[in-house]
Amino acid sequence: MSSFNAVKATQYGALERVQEIIEGGYSVNTRDEENVTLLHWAAINNRRELVQYLVKKGADLDAVGGELMSTPLHWATRQGHTQVLVLLLQYGADPSIVDGEGCACLHLAAQFGHTAIVGYLIAKGQSVNTQDENGMTPLMWSCYKTSSIDPTRLLITLGASLTMQDSAKGNTALHWAIIGKSSSSTSLLINKGKSTGILNIQNSQGEKPYDLLQLPGPSQNQRNSHNHSHGAPPPSLHWLPYRIRNILVNNEKPSTPLNPIRRLMAMPYVRAAAMLAVPFIAFFSIGFILDITADYLVKLGMFVMVYLFVNGTSYFFFDERIMSFLPLGIYFSTIFWMYYTWFQYVHQFVSPMLTVAYMLGTTGLWYNFYKVKYTSEI
Repeated sequence: MSSFNAVKATQYGALERVQEIIEGGYSVNTRDEENVTLLHWAAINNRRELVQYLVKKGADLDAVGGELMSTPLHWATRQGHTQVLVLLLQYGADPSIVDGEGCACLHLAAQFGHTAIVGYLIAKGQSVNTQDENGMTPLMWSCYKTSSIDPTRLLITLGASLTMQDSAKGNTALHWAIIGKSSSSTSLLINKGKSTGILNIQNSQGEKPYDLLQLPGPSQNQRNSHNHSHGAPPPSLHWLPYRIRNILVNNEKPSTPLNPIRRLMAMPYVRAAAMLAVPFIAFFSIGFILDITADYLVKLGMFVMVYLFVNGTSYFFFDERIMSFLPLGIYFSTIFWMYYTWFQYVHQFVSPMLTVAYMLGTTGLWYNFYKVKYTSEI
């Protein structure tokens, strides 16, 4: 690394080489051909020791550069380098500075799904409803750009507004969730905020969230007149859970009582039971198919049936609580079938003492489950 220049040495984390160059008279705030500083390169490459050294040598914490006119803190945020971000904030970097696209660090963290950084920035005083230059809030960016349930869930928990509208399009977070075809965000927003009237808020084009779907109801001209910022046509329906789709559709219709089947499917405890039961049925089915004596084509057909069952159940019953109930279902079903296998097939071939030792050994599973459950509730 002795031949590296300052930029390359910083990118590769060659601390001693960087020290040699700077001690030799190289200015710590010198910009390269891309108009960025060494601190930018240290931040984007997660070089904590170099960040500490460069700051102590007088590096400009809030230097703006690069095509996106970003600070080192912006670069660390985009990459999800939490430790470097924490370090820069401790030294005094300003997270409220906007980049060339008008976004502060909190907006970038929401765009790229860096939930830990979102939580940390808000804990350090950034407003959960801070707007970028187009009026977009972190919640809007999260709903539009990320497909997972977080950081959307965290932002809502921390008090993000569900009814705020951006200044460019007049869209709410629900509008953006539908434009971005984010099933988890759309489900979460509707379940958390339908009582706030978010289903009926119109954007600057006069469109409610429902109008952004390819559904019967709004005129085709009205749907075609909307020019989304990302240039794509309105999303179709297949990505929406059945229950959420019905909420959107029924919001546009006169109120009618649900038939008994739909009423049953809408009950929260029925949906929870389905999410818990699917792993039990899926594991049993897979084991049963592998165990039976049958033609390979027959087994393939049975696997297809299991796949259709799981997908159909998820379409009609799963909701935004999936990350709470489905892992529980997998955990309990794994333990249940493990016990079943032991007592049905194994214990008759081993000594009773080994069975007792086996049962005592599995108590660790229940102890760890209790600890995790207790910690999550705290």
